Amino acid sequence: MQTGLTWPHAYKRHAGYIHSWLDANPEYEYSFFGDEHALRFVERHGTERERDAYRRILTGSQRADLFRIIFLKMAGGVYADLDEELRYPLRMLFGGKDMKGRKVPLSSSAVIGSFFPFEFLLYVPQHPILLSTARVMTDGILEQVGLLKNKSKHACYSPHTCIIRVTGPLGYTSGVGDATIKGGCGNRVRTPNPNQCAMNSRDPLLRKTFICSDDEGDVIHSWSCGFARHWDCRNSARKGRCPGKHYARAHQFFNIS
Repeated sequence: MQTGLTWPHAYKRHAGYIHSWLDANPEYEYSFFGDEHALRFVERHGTERERDAYRRILTGSQRADLFRIIFLKMAGGVYADLDEELRYPLRMLFGGKDMKGRKVPLSSSAVIGSFFPFEFLLYVPQHPILLSTARVMTDGILEQVGLLKNKSKHACYSPHTCIIRVTGPLGYTSGVGDATIKGGCGNRVRTPNPNQCAMNSRDPLLRKTFICSDDEGDVIHSWSCGFARHWDCRNSARKGRCPGKHYARAHQFFNIS
């Protein structure tokens, strides 16, 4: 599943990356959600607080952040950002091997890159990490709306504090940490190490979570599990100019009316 403003807009800008997924995975169903379709999905399948939070966010990045979690929580599957490139077919990952040659069981409830990428997500429905992340993001959005209404000095004020930390990668890893710590994986930080959940958790879905070993590159320039790489204009080796509506240029983030 991928999401964007509209299909024509997404395809015009990212056709090459989109085809890396379409062409390599003919056995997979592909779904694209434009803004209107995503809103209808959230209105139908989201909780009351998720629906309220989704209506409050103003940028396309925030909508993509929260929507991917709500969608996967309901339907499961694979999510990729529009500027995410797939290197090998997914059939070589599920039931195949990660970069270190570790077998990835077909029974895995999630397959996660070692740097816990937010732009490439593979989960079964109702996974504890998805449930926790949806709650963390929803609570964060509604908390910020309250702070901004009250003109609190603690309200967020920038793309980093209002997007990255609330609905973006740091919001996601907060959800990961909440789920895995409460689930008994044994980690004391945001993200568990490979095998911690498999060895320690009593939750069957956490036990079957596969975390890849030693992805190629680093947290910004990584091929997650050796398979997918994010070519974001701001945080990748592409070093291209971000478009005018990129989240890094945003000044308003929440509807407080």
